[in-house]
Amino acid sequence: MAKSFRLIVNNSLNPDIGFAMDETVMLYVNMSLVPSTVHFWSCKPTLSIGENTLTKDEIENLKKRDVEIVRRHTSGPSFFADEGSLLFSFIINTNEFDLPKNLTELYETVYRPIIRAIRTYGFPCSYEDLFYLSKNGIVVSQVTQFWYYDVLVFQGVIYLETNIDVPNRLNLLSRKITCIKNFYKESISKEEFIRNICLKIKTELKVDLVEEDLTWEERTLLERVLKSKYQSEKWLVYGVPPLAYGKLLIELLTAYPPTKMCSKMEENVKNAIKLSQEEEKIELRIWRRGKGRPPGTIVSAGLIDAAKKSQIPAVIVNGALKFNKMVPSHEQILESIREEIERIK
Repeated sequence: MAKSFRLIVNNSLNPDIGFAMDETVMLYVNMSLVPSTVHFWSCKPTLSIGENTLTKDEIENLKKRDVEIVRRHTSGPSFFADEGSLLFSFIINTNEFDLPKNLTELYETVYRPIIRAIRTYGFPCSYEDLFYLSKNGIVVSQVTQFWYYDVLVFQGVIYLETNIDVPNRLNLLSRKITCIKNFYKESISKEEFIRNICLKIKTELKVDLVEEDLTWEERTLLERVLKSKYQSEKWLVYGVPPLAYGKLLIELLTAYPPTKMCSKMEENVKNAIKLSQEEEKIELRIWRRGKGRPPGTIVSAGLIDAAKKSQIPAVIVNGALKFNKMVPSHEQILESIREEIERIK
């Protein structure tokens, strides 16, 4: 069992940066390049949408009221945050911890430090419907979840001293919210509240917390995630994610176990990528027919179509089917790679 979480605390971030940071950390935790991480931060007034869809006019109207809009990668209902709120994320490689296998029990376990911290301020509350922490139907905290392979992203908000008039008056959320200050009556320091949660994390989850920042490699990827996804209209308005965070994506579909033809195709693809001298700009994903798709992963329409039609082996470049049912030479694949890199410059 792993013994510690990395702790990252940011005061105020642009909302797109904060949510892009969580996704970046998720990718690195999955690769076991950084430890499981707890992230606390705040932002200016923001409506965070998950599965909801807003029109461009609705987005502009909210911006005129000084409310930012960000689509996060976690599922679930929209939630609101502002400078008086505390946003949090638990990004956990579940293979490294002794956690419940039942999803409801797992979510309750991860949320428990937050729940117990809130209760210490005299706010009795209960966790319901996987997304809400409330008292008599009035919400004081919300949470959402996302799985990427075996990494759980447990992301949410605590309404500490939130200006609840904004979301309640504008009907931004499906349920009314309140804030802890309305019950505690005294000013609540975020720093004190975070310390309280951290103590609960240590006792409830039996881990240490080591305060660190993003690595240089994470910061580099964060720039790509931010630009290709969180600053993209396709993602914000339509919920369409980039295939590979701005990289050229090559998908290889083979049989399982791979036939001789499939193995030769894989060899030629890897040789072509190496010969392109653009390896840092290319991401290769190899899919074995019948092996399933890990949670949270994205595949292109071209790959889905090739799989449905049993066009195996197949090479798909940035979503377009380029070769199937035959083995192209590495020169042919290289030419296709160079053409696509030139096209997307």
